[in-house]
Formats: sequence, structure tokens, C-alpha cells
Amino acid sequence: MRSPTRTQSQDDADVTFAQLLGNLEIKYKMATDDLQFATETQGSIYFLHDFQGAQASLETCRLAYQQLLAHVRQQDIAQWIHGQWAPILQQMDDIMDMLAATASATNDASSLSSYSTTAYLA
Repeated sequence: MRSPTRTQSQDDADVTFAQLLGNLEIKYKMATDDLQFATETQGSIYFLHDFQGAQASLETCRLAYQQLLAHVRQQDIAQWIHGQWAPILQQMDDIMDMLAATASATNDASSLSSYSTTAYLA
């Protein structure tokens, strides 16, 4: 809990690069697990739930990536992060697109919210 005399920006300043990178790595692991579950349950009654979970996990991972980039002030470090993580996130988006197409082909799409990929430009 934040002390009454501290502001949100002071709390944000206390967050370190290592903490933000660690958070991104945790969110990435969760998203990859959820994508695997959704991939494995295609065609089953669990697919829709797993697909939606994967969507939410990927969005959380994306937010962690954006928070990390927003924290970095040095352009060379930001470019390194982008070079490392943007292709990974794009690959995950590609898997989500494949899963959405599969769902659409099997008439599960009526219950799915639309999913669109996001460009990861720094």
C-alpha cells in the first residue's frame, strides 16, 4: 500500500528495470502456457475458454512490454528490448490469428470477440 505522502509517480519511479523485465518474463510465460492450452484444446468444449484466456494473457504480456519500454530512457536499450521482444510478441499474435481462424472455421467464432494483431513498433 502506498504511504499517504507518496504519489503514484514516486511509486512508479521506484520500479526498476529489472523488476519490469522480470514482470514481462512472467507475463510471457503465462501467455505461452495459455496459448499452448488453447492450441491443445482446439475442437473440444474447452477451446473457447482457453482461447479467451490466451487473449487476456497476451494482452497482459503486451502491457508489460509497453511498461518496460516506457520506463527506458536510453534509445539503444529501448531498441535492444524492441529487437528482442517485438518478434516474440508478433509470433504470439500469429498463433492467436491461427486459433481465431480455426475457431471461425468450426463455427466457434460467433462467441469470440474480434482479435486483431498489434504492431510492436518502438
